[in-house]
Amino acid sequence: MGKAVVTSAAALVVVVGGGLGFAAWSGGKVSSELQTQTAQLLKLMPNVKVVNQQVSKGLLSSTHEVTIQLGCTPAEAAGVEAQKPFQLTWRDRIQHGPLPGGKSVGVAAIDTELVFPPEVAAKLAEVFGNQAPLQMRTVIGFGGGFTSNISSPAVKHTQEGVASVDWQGFKMVANGNLQGGLGSPMSYSVDMPGFVFTGLNNNAGNSFKMGALNVKAELPAAGPDASIWMRPSKGQATIAGLEFASSASGKPMTVAFSDLHGTSEGSLDNGLFSSVAQFTAKGRVDDFALDKIEMQVSMRRVHAKTYEQMLNRMMSEAMSCEIAPKGAQEMADTLKDINALLRHDPEYAVDKFAVELAGKRAEIAYSAGVKGVSEADAALPIEELFKTKGYLNANMKVQTAWIEEIVKKVASMQKAPDGSAPDAASLQAAQAQMMTFVNMMIDQAAGQGFVLRENDAVTSTAKFEAGQFVVNGKPVPLPFAMQGRQ
Repeated sequence: MGKAVVTSAAALVVVVGGGLGFAAWSGGKVSSELQTQTAQLLKLMPNVKVVNQQVSKGLLSSTHEVTIQLGCTPAEAAGVEAQKPFQLTWRDRIQHGPLPGGKSVGVAAIDTELVFPPEVAAKLAEVFGNQAPLQMRTVIGFGGGFTSNISSPAVKHTQEGVASVDWQGFKMVANGNLQGGLGSPMSYSVDMPGFVFTGLNNNAGNSFKMGALNVKAELPAAGPDASIWMRPSKGQATIAGLEFASSASGKPMTVAFSDLHGTSEGSLDNGLFSSVAQFTAKGRVDDFALDKIEMQVSMRRVHAKTYEQMLNRMMSEAMSCEIAPKGAQEMADTLKDINALLRHDPEYAVDKFAVELAGKRAEIAYSAGVKGVSEADAALPIEELFKTKGYLNANMKVQTAWIEEIVKKVASMQKAPDGSAPDAASLQAAQAQMMTFVNMMIDQAAGQGFVLRENDAVTSTAKFEAGQFVVNGKPVPLPFAMQGRQ
């Protein structure tokens, strides 16, 4: 019996001791990773300064706290109207594993809170009452993987005489891994039931409504060529509806979109980033329906590291507390980056932008970029480089019945001399007069070779390459400033 008791006691000491040892290790590990990621994030935000950062370590729990300052202090912004810089505290309360808080199994559980300045906290309390505007909890597993749950409570708030707001809250779930820093794989989803803003008194008649929003995204591990801003990704988003109502012009008008759906995908190949984004929706302007809106935008062969370097420099200059004008070195660095980007034949394209109404369609598309830029070419002035190595392809097709529908809508918005809506006969006459004018303008453009009439549509194609500008297959003089450089 005594031997059994001693053996059990020894086992208990080993288990508890091991658990406490793991708790101490996990607390230190998580605190170290949080400090590293904080430093990585702050590198991307040059106008954000760390006012205070501290870690309070305990055996079963610890706290990581960072106070940041947004903007400049009056002394740093000499000559500019002094304003008290905004400060915000990010506080992580870490419960150490292996049983953090006794509610889960893993390395740690982190409850995060934002601590606002007193004046800001008072304003938020007017809206959210005793609820925190954001609740954030992260659970970290033994392999470094984490799941973060972020949410905001639903509230309704009215500011007398200004507006009422119906904030229906949101929930976000993010999954990732602490190992690998900001380049580690991540996925997240966001669900937001909706949001309504309604103006009061002088703003009466103005409103904004957003229906249910859902966003999902996946970011695989970023390789050695990855950029923080340009990394492989895949995502989609849907919004049930958007509606804007305004009476600012004296006449109420409503612009609404429904069934909004978008997708995006980015890829990285040998350090070159490419992406494609698609968007579809239905629309309405008062009683004028847009059956379908489609858009696809592409970006190809952008050197990720160079773009990141240029973007970071631009952000640093834009957000700097120094007011000194950009010097020759900064300008030279920017031009060097632009030339480095052009060496990889980048291209930007609106592959499709189309609007359908009454079963008829109007569509435009274009792509622009450079091709075959050598090291010697990169030293040329930008305008000369684009003239010799740049290209543009554009096309347009608009069905004549689509144009007629637009004319009908414009005519219906006209007022009679006494301010009343026109009668049927006057409306028909106005439509005929407008259509005659539009046809005259189209015929004039066709006579000059800028557009073509093809069956039931008006079309046009334009191409610029090797210093030559061609419209509908016929060379035309280069436009504007480029004429003198032929």
